[in-house]
Amino acid sequence: MTHVRRNSSWPRLLPAQKIVRRKWRFGFIDSTGEYVIPPNFEEVNQFVEGRAVFSKGKRYGYIDVHGKVVVPARFDVANPFNCGRAVVMIGNNQGVIDRFGKIIVPIGRYSWTGWVYGEGMLPFQSKSSNKFGFLDVTGEVAISPRFGIAGFFSEGLALAAMPGESLRGYVSHGGEFVIEPRFHHAQHFSEGLACVSESLNALPNSYINRSGLVIIPPHKDWRDNGAFSEGLASVSTERGAGYIDKEGNFVIGPVSRYARCLEFRDGMGNFIEKETELEGFVDRVGNEVFPAQFGSADYFIGGIANVDGVYINKKGKLIWARDDERPKIKYQPKQKRR
Repeated sequence: MTHVRRNSSWPRLLPAQKIVRRKWRFGFIDSTGEYVIPPNFEEVNQFVEGRAVFSKGKRYGYIDVHGKVVVPARFDVANPFNCGRAVVMIGNNQGVIDRFGKIIVPIGRYSWTGWVYGEGMLPFQSKSSNKFGFLDVTGEVAISPRFGIAGFFSEGLALAAMPGESLRGYVSHGGEFVIEPRFHHAQHFSEGLACVSESLNALPNSYINRSGLVIIPPHKDWRDNGAFSEGLASVSTERGAGYIDKEGNFVIGPVSRYARCLEFRDGMGNFIEKETELEGFVDRVGNEVFPAQFGSADYFIGGIANVDGVYINKKGKLIWARDDERPKIKYQPKQKRR
């Protein structure tokens, strides 16, 4: 399912498992580890905009923050809500619903739609022309299908290319190119910058602003660059991985032991160790607050992260774990900067 940034105005409820009548079932706990929605569901996803995906049999629907089913499980695929809309699928056909299950875009009207709205706009592909345009939240065509590629809107701009062309640029909500197509590879805008490459043989490794000006020039040994978040962007090099600031200077690393770093969230950044392939967390000055020890680790949100199926806070305290799991978490907050 597509990742969507959660709106902090909604209650923070965390999916959690428990054995009920000899079967694992999902419910939701609060930040103290107490169940607030009983574990009655076969599968659930995180809450976004007051709705969470749940499964029944092989179909998916949505519940509200009280655990009430508001959209019955009738879809083969159900994505998180954004802008009050969710993209769903029946068979291979996509459509769009509102928060109560009302059909906004009929299932199968278009050849393809994006998986999530961005700034009230959803990319779609016309069946008649095979070209791409954008829908608004009412399901009406906001930008007519005339592109060969269309991405989601972020910070007022969306990635796009003309039919038959490989070079990409960025269009406004009016559908006009604000940054003319000149990039072979490009990412969405975040915190005023987007990672791009004007070379066919290079991954995105320089950053432009919303006017298309290069702010951070390309570096030949940079690869696997990430989007900026909390003022930092992850970068991998032959020497290791770390984080750069908006002037292109490494403020953490590159650390030779790191194979890769992930986006900063809630003051913490995930890193993956080369030798063990285990994950840990660093703070903004590069201290390994949680050494590499997790097989999988989600971002911290609201001071809580899911690591290897359990929830911890930023001080390493176990918030919740299944009855059969009580892992010992390595936590080392006080270190000298390397």
